[in-house]
Amino acid sequence: MEFKEQVEKIGIELSWVGFPPIVSRIIGFLLLANPPCQSFYQIQEFLSASKSAISYAINYLLNNNDIETVTFPGDRKRYFKLREGTWISIIKKALVQLTSPKNIFKEIAVFRQHENPEQSRSFMEISQLYELIEKKVSESVEDWEKKRTEIGYDAKFFGLMNRRRNQEF
Repeated sequence: MEFKEQVEKIGIELSWVGFPPIVSRIIGFLLLANPPCQSFYQIQEFLSASKSAISYAINYLLNNNDIETVTFPGDRKRYFKLREGTWISIIKKALVQLTSPKNIFKEIAVFRQHENPEQSRSFMEISQLYELIEKKVSESVEDWEKKRTEIGYDAKFFGLMNRRRNQEF
């Protein structure tokens, strides 16, 4: 699969999390780009999007702390790269999207309780399944974050790795 196709595939996958399409494509591009820091114009050129669309998307990502700005001595351009914790935040956003219907099913169950108890029970079971999924995924993310800290994958490690990658630039 070509680079551009892979970026598009990632963009499509991330759009279901609730990211606007251009934002999803920028995340995909920054994830795969080498070096991982890319300028505004590099992003714009690769995605063939307008300046306003790229500006909107970069500001969206900066405001949500999904990317950070990087500068280099002697270079007046600003570069952007994914923050270390971006994937955890994306997983948490995906969890919200995944489990958001639970409240709707709960409301339907209460609304149908007197008219159709069988259907009401069925909707309550679906709501409970969503709650269980939410609980298990949240517990898994918390466990992973603890293990990650225990084995030393902390910000210092990623900071060192990012500095080494940026030297290639």
